[in-house]
Amino acid sequence: EEYYATLVDKKWKTLEQAQEKKPSIDWSKVPPKPKFVGNLMIKDHSIQEILEYIDWTPFFQVYQLRGKYPNRDYPAIFKDERVGEEAKKLFAEAKEMLEWIVKENILQASGVVGIWPANSNGDDIEVYTSEARDEVACKFYGLR
Repeated sequence: EEYYATLVDKKWKTLEQAQEKKPSIDWSKVPPKPKFVGNLMIKDHSIQEILEYIDWTPFFQVYQLRGKYPNRDYPAIFKDERVGEEAKKLFAEAKEMLEWIVKENILQASGVVGIWPANSNGDDIEVYTSEARDEVACKFYGLR
């Protein structure tokens, strides 16, 4: 209910207005070329390192612990008068469980990262099979 209440005052733009605000990119300031193009398999990555990057806000939302603005998200939720203490307790339990998982080596983290050449085509994004960009591997459809 709180979430839907925040949508009431939003002023939505038409598709045409959003398309007019498409970002303009200065192609003279492109990032460096990636070290590889294609898929990279990452096996048995350090879970301890991954823990540093956890976004805890969705964790608290799943337990329906939502503070009032400005204490809505992690770590400010701990200061909230209504849910702060419960959030601290839940966070401590979660950290304890994660420490146990790391200590006992219960989980292994693996993943795949894909870096492929791509271009926008209108509102869509075309992903190519090679830097030659002559064959479209797939297309992501979207609205600006």
